[in-house]
Amino acid sequence: MGPADMIAAKQVALRPELKSLFLEGLAPPELEELVAAAKVRRLFAKHVILHAGDVATQVYMLRSGRAQYFGVSDEGEKIILHWIQPGDVFGILALLPGLRYHLISVEMVKDGSALAWDGDTLRGLAIRIPRLFQNVVERMNSLLTRMYYIHMSLSSKSAAHRLKQAVLDLSYGVGRVGSHGVEIDITNEELANMAHVTLFTASRFLSAWQRRGVLQKRRGGILLRSVDRLLALEV
Repeated sequence: MGPADMIAAKQVALRPELKSLFLEGLAPPELEELVAAAKVRRLFAKHVILHAGDVATQVYMLRSGRAQYFGVSDEGEKIILHWIQPGDVFGILALLPGLRYHLISVEMVKDGSALAWDGDTLRGLAIRIPRLFQNVVERMNSLLTRMYYIHMSLSSKSAAHRLKQAVLDLSYGVGRVGSHGVEIDITNEELANMAHVTLFTASRFLSAWQRRGVLQKRRGGILLRSVDRLLALEV
C-alpha cells in the first residue's frame, strides 16, 4: 500500500460515521496495525468479488458503495440473500486455516471501495489482537440471526409484511435522509428479491403505498415519505 492509499484508508477506517462491528473495541494502535496490513481496492457495480466454490483467500471490509450476497438456484435464478453495507466484512472463511471454499457469491451493486486482507496475514493479526476474532464471531452470529428471521418470515408472514420490512430495513441501513423523506437506491426487482416476493407483487404493493402517500416510486429507487406511515400499514 502506498503512502496516499495508507492515508486514505486510515481516514475512512477511523471516521466515526463508518460503524463497523469488525473494528469495534480496537485500540488506536491495533486499528492502525490492522489498516496498515490492508490493501485498498476499488470495486465497481456488477463486479462479482467472490464466487461460490472458489477458494477463500481474502477478507474484505466494505468502505463505500453497496454489495450483496447471492446464490443461484438449480433453475438458474439469481437469489439475493443479504445486503452488504459500508463497515461490513465478508470473505471471513479466509481466516480459517486450510482450504476453505465460498458457499455463496458476493457482487457489488453500487460502485465503492474496500479494505482487503490476505487471509494468512489477518489470521496472524487476530492472534495478536483477540478482539478481532470476537468481532468476526459476533458478525457471523448477526448474519445467522438475520437468516433465521428471513426463514421464519417466509413461512409465517405475508408478502406485504415481508416487503414492508425490507423497505424499513433499507431505510435504516442504506437510506439517505433528505428534505422530503428517505431516499433508497434500489430497483423494484432487487426489492422483490430481498423480500422474497414476485416482481408483480412488489410493484402492486408499492403502487398502492404510493397512492396512500407512504412513498414515491422513482427511477432506480424509492422515496420513503414517512416511516411512521409505513409502520402504521396493516399488512
